[in-house]
Amino acid sequence: MLPSVVGYKPEFSEAWAQYDPELANQMLDDIGLTARDGEGFRLRPDGEQLTINCEYAPVFGPWAAVTEMVAAYWADVGVRMFPKEESRTLFSERGTEGTVQDMSIWAMDRCAHPLLDPLYWMPRRGGTPASVGALYWDWWNSDGANGEEPPPEVLKSYELYEACKTAKSDEELQGYSEELFALNADQIWFIGVVGLLPHIGVVKNNFRNVPDGPENVSDWLCLSPGNTTIEQYFIEEA
Repeated sequence: MLPSVVGYKPEFSEAWAQYDPELANQMLDDIGLTARDGEGFRLRPDGEQLTINCEYAPVFGPWAAVTEMVAAYWADVGVRMFPKEESRTLFSERGTEGTVQDMSIWAMDRCAHPLLDPLYWMPRRGGTPASVGALYWDWWNSDGANGEEPPPEVLKSYELYEACKTAKSDEELQGYSEELFALNADQIWFIGVVGLLPHIGVVKNNFRNVPDGPENVSDWLCLSPGNTTIEQYFIEEA
């Protein structure tokens, strides 16, 4: 979550982000995942292996390396995760289906203005990024005619977003967005691995008026680099 977002609090970005294998093991034990197989991986209550397939498309970053890193960390607490690479077209199709993926990876764009296109602030149907709670979103958008009725926490997130959209003052928006972000931080519908990454660009020395600074947020909603006033770029003649 970006500090510039209305409703930001440091504790929202830091929630559950500490490295604490002892606590992680205790939490997994507390929900009944105490049995393990011969390799030390946890078993489900029915005795079958607990496995999570993490799907990704090889775009925008070293996501194969990211999934391998996460798989290694999770293995340390007995959770078996299998990275699964696929084409972006297939990834999008499966993501839109909403009921076929265990887990997936996508860049967390749209967080510069999360209330404008809140892909990462509530469960909803999508393609890239993939759906999270797609049937809940269908239920909400059909007034209960389709999909599956969401649990209270998910329903509350939808109600808070509607309140954000209709806020009558900056103070109202601040209050509703803080509540929405606090709910998201508590529920962990999405797991952010790394935040505030730099977006690297290479600019030739005679290509001028390209701004350089932390104020130049890179985000799909900004249509970056469109938000850097590209009409003012020019090539300096030698």
